[in-house]
Amino acid sequence: VVGILASRIKDRLHRPTIAFANGTDGNLKGSARSIKGIHIRDVLDAVATRHKGLVSKFGGHAMAAGLSLPSDNLEAFQLAFVEEVTRHAEDVELNAIIESDGELSQADIDLELAEALRYAGPWGQHFPEPVFDGEFKLVDQRIVGDRHLKLVLALPGSGELIDGIA
Repeated sequence: VVGILASRIKDRLHRPTIAFANGTDGNLKGSARSIKGIHIRDVLDAVATRHKGLVSKFGGHAMAAGLSLPSDNLEAFQLAFVEEVTRHAEDVELNAIIESDGELSQADIDLELAEALRYAGPWGQHFPEPVFDGEFKLVDQRIVGDRHLKLVLALPGSGELIDGIA
């Protein structure tokens, strides 16, 4: 659960994030997620090296890691972590950038292409899922369920309507 939480916070704030939960024997267990350009395992390694005994154990890779530390070390860890991320982030874009594969032609906006893309994966860190952009006229919108947005969009230059949900 802490990994999911860390991932959602990282996605929303576009910053390396660690979420902690109480472990056993007065320890905290953390799950870290990072952004492009900041290797989170290297950040944790630098914290552990510069501040001996602060972190009990850690491991992971560039974009995700796990760690344990005594609960009493949390405040000191927070300061060391922020300091180390700041050092690693000197040449990193800290504003989220959405890269697009461009605009689709009207002929390509159909269920057949959407299904082909759905099964074209697997998508991952060095093989991202395609993202397209374009401008549409908003015809109607409403909330369905508790938090889903139902849209009706019109393609520019045509009366063709497209249903969407977010």
